Amino acid sequence: MNVSGIVCPLNTAKFIEQCISSILSQVDELIVVDASSDDGTVELIKKKFKIKKIKIYIIPRDKPLAYARNFGAKKAKHPLILFSDADLVLDKNWVQVAKDTLLKENLASIGGKTKVIGSSILMKFLRVMRHREVYACKYPTRLFLMDKKAFDSVNGFDERNKMGEDENLYKRLLIKGYRAKNIYTIAETHLGEPDSLSRLLKRQAKYGRFSYLERGKKPYSLGNILLAIVMISPLGILYSIRIYTYMFRKKLKESRDIVFLVLMPFYLYLFFAVYFWNNLVGFVTKNRDVKWHKLKW
Repeated sequence: MNVSGIVCPLNTAKFIEQCISSILSQVDELIVVDASSDDGTVELIKKKFKIKKIKIYIIPRDKPLAYARNFGAKKAKHPLILFSDADLVLDKNWVQVAKDTLLKENLASIGGKTKVIGSSILMKFLRVMRHREVYACKYPTRLFLMDKKAFDSVNGFDERNKMGEDENLYKRLLIKGYRAKNIYTIAETHLGEPDSLSRLLKRQAKYGRFSYLERGKKPYSLGNILLAIVMISPLGILYSIRIYTYMFRKKLKESRDIVFLVLMPFYLYLFFAVYFWNNLVGFVTKNRDVKWHKLKW
């Protein structure tokens, strides 16, 4: 079965060439839906990839990622669609392995694991969190291959979701009886991870502030409230015990780094505390007028 790739950049000139190069040879067509980037993203694509397989469309900058992905899916000609963030680099065999597994197991969607490069304490922390995220998550997010019939059956992404559109999509797919999963024999490298602690915390603040939008009419359950209280308090440091256990059980390389092990509770506390504080701020202020063009997809 042929595959249509869909990439939706917004000011990602720094990563787009590597991203497209890793996808292009693995798909039968590549649809680029750019949200009016002003950093030369589109110009770079046209210059580096003079090939008919790539189709470029420009949409207004104030449209959310869900709109851009739906736009790309409507242009797709093939029965399988690959959604990829614009700052990812795929393994050489990613699509083939994903396609074989999806068809063999009759899945609606399939994803892999995310790799984080770098040797700094921050990157080691993010690598552990990404690793744990993939194993804990029941469905793929940043990069996934999907059956177009399944996608169309739930009318694609809900464009009211300015964040968490993939989570919402999978909830609707699961209700209809479709199955999705991550496998660990394929991976993509995430080039766009924050390269400083301040950038990481800014991203956490953004996610926290608007994440309540994902939860619909009941943004908080009792479990979420209790978890927020624990993680905002210094008790959140105790959560690092679970991460330590996970790291040693999975035999991750970071578990050998004494400096990292000492600093990880500090990173973990800031990681969660900033998120939950801003989650509370977003809920209280009802800030639904998200200036999406100011936020990176």
